[in-house]
Amino acid sequence: MASKVKLQILGFGPAAVGIFVATDRLGVLGTLLEQGVYIYEKHADVNEWNSLEYKIPSNSPIGDFLCGIRKDGVFAEVMQSPRIRQWLERRDDSICLTAISGFLKELMLCVVKAVEKSPTSRIFWSSPVSELYMHETEGFGIAREGETLMTSDSLVLATGARNRDMPELIPNAFGTISSDSVLRCREDDRIRAVIHSGCPIVIFGGSHSGFSSAGYLLSEFGAQLSEQQIHVVSKDKVVQMYSPEEVVGTELSQGDVVNPMTREINKFHGLRRDARALYRSVLEGDERRIKLYELENDDVPVADRLALNGSGTPLVINATGYEPRIPKLFDLKSKEICLDRTSSNICKDPFSGELLCGGKAIPKLYATGLGFADNGVDGAQVGINFFHNQTAQRIVENLMNIA
Repeated sequence: MASKVKLQILGFGPAAVGIFVATDRLGVLGTLLEQGVYIYEKHADVNEWNSLEYKIPSNSPIGDFLCGIRKDGVFAEVMQSPRIRQWLERRDDSICLTAISGFLKELMLCVVKAVEKSPTSRIFWSSPVSELYMHETEGFGIAREGETLMTSDSLVLATGARNRDMPELIPNAFGTISSDSVLRCREDDRIRAVIHSGCPIVIFGGSHSGFSSAGYLLSEFGAQLSEQQIHVVSKDKVVQMYSPEEVVGTELSQGDVVNPMTREINKFHGLRRDARALYRSVLEGDERRIKLYELENDDVPVADRLALNGSGTPLVINATGYEPRIPKLFDLKSKEICLDRTSSNICKDPFSGELLCGGKAIPKLYATGLGFADNGVDGAQVGINFFHNQTAQRIVENLMNIA
């Protein structure tokens, strides 16, 4: 039988770092590393990681990305740096997500150093995992080429999510690109050519990604855009999300959300900050380069609803959301174990945080991050800065038997 460690983690991004942030905060990082942690990451090293490298302002204030991280622990070098001290002085401001991406990479490097110092823990780079096995007595096994390399008492999925596929809603479109590639500035030449030709740009998704994409187009190509050249299509009424402080003196629409836990969770549910301001500007008629469609389950085909008026072949931007990226899970008889899920999320036990199969919790199988949200009173609790929220803390408390 293969060797055994305390914990295995699949994926090494912000969600996985959250386990170490919480462990450090609870003062048990050294103990966990001594008991053994093996991490499997598809990238070759930290420098290949580029999540959140979006040229848009954050939907959360700077302070939200910093809270919950211990300043005198394993991340001290980063948290006590002059740059972070400057950030703390403007903690209520937004910040470009490219800066947050760099900050998260620094935290990852701190974890790498801590793991490298431990003789019982290790990071396996260039090691994507497509299958894992659940043993009745040995816990969870990671297998390659039919051989189980390592087992662990517990396992955390931090494998993230990918862009959800979108059906062809507009026949003969110029092409479909993702909001992710737009916000990474990878589609600028194509967008510029479409705008120059006078063709429309259709963004599917009244989400934060959708309005952030629209905001990016305005900021980068605003002077070149004509009236109603951008079309934003939402299948439902667009939801705005506010903190209790933001809602004072604000007229809310039906369905808008006031979340008392905003600073801790920072969910993707509902528009915030710049995306919310852009939406309101469109509604009030101040931003005339964007035409908005809130279909609210209208049965009329989308293509028939769009007022494109023969203005040319449209470019489509897919901002319809994400779906979990998960490996296959098998029992000892090689029978696949199917996890309970929704269209965009893997389901968890609301108390233990363990993943569910047939409505029952799978002991010691946890997950965190995009695609693996906890459920709250107003929807899935997922946010950009999920690395320090309650999910990671609960996982660590269960792992280390902290009451």
